[in-house]
Amino acid sequence: MKKNLPKTLVVLSNEVVTPNMQRITLGGDDVSLFPADCAGQYVKLMFASNGGTDLSILAEDEKAVIRTFTIGSFDLLNQSMTIDLVRHDIDSTQPLSRDAGGYAARWAQVAVKGDVISVGGPRPIQGFSEHADWFLMVADMTSLTALQVKLSQLPEHAKGYVVVSVQVLEDMQSLANMPTGMQLVVHSTAEVLSLAQKVKTLNWLDGDVSVWCACEFSMMREMRSYINSDKGIERAQCYFSSYWKSGVTEDGHKVIKRQDNEDLNKTKL
Repeated sequence: MKKNLPKTLVVLSNEVVTPNMQRITLGGDDVSLFPADCAGQYVKLMFASNGGTDLSILAEDEKAVIRTFTIGSFDLLNQSMTIDLVRHDIDSTQPLSRDAGGYAARWAQVAVKGDVISVGGPRPIQGFSEHADWFLMVADMTSLTALQVKLSQLPEHAKGYVVVSVQVLEDMQSLANMPTGMQLVVHSTAEVLSLAQKVKTLNWLDGDVSVWCACEFSMMREMRSYINSDKGIERAQCYFSSYWKSGVTEDGHKVIKRQDNEDLNKTKL
């Protein structure tokens, strides 16, 4: 099997890790096709239009429904990897549609040991500058796995802020790789302040900053404007990415994200 073809993986376990986070462990012989250092990279889960994972039912010219997720832990020796998915209440009796979405959420609800799914990738996410006087890292639940990997890449002496937005405080997971000089700021979506507003309340530290921010589209744009325009931080020192957009499926988000990147490239600070 060529590495650029989808891999066939098998569900090893499916568990609830926090009130609003599901963790699925995948395995199988095709795990050997993944690079040993792929933790933190993203993969594409593939679904048929009816929500199932049997792609043989697709018409000849029909594309699979794609949903993107980050690899959490990866164990090449034991041929397993984990993927965390934010939990959503989906009525499993109702048909799915490409416009309405819900494919990954439905799968996370019903997947059991032995189920098979096609997976594309992996692909690395863009890096960020590790050479700075301090660091600002912002994530919500969709990017929490990526954040955990990025924290492990910080220098031991790193200082700054790690801001994490969760639905409820019980959704906060351990950040074992966070340097002791980094201050954890937990934001709950139940707060009056939005995630972006929470970031704006932080005391801006002296020296050069390196920014890593991955979250909902509107929140990302607000923080990007604040940091690049209001604070005057060069784009080269920043990584901004939207992992989703409220009220929009992944396919719709891709279109909006592409247009946003094109508009951004037309402007200069």
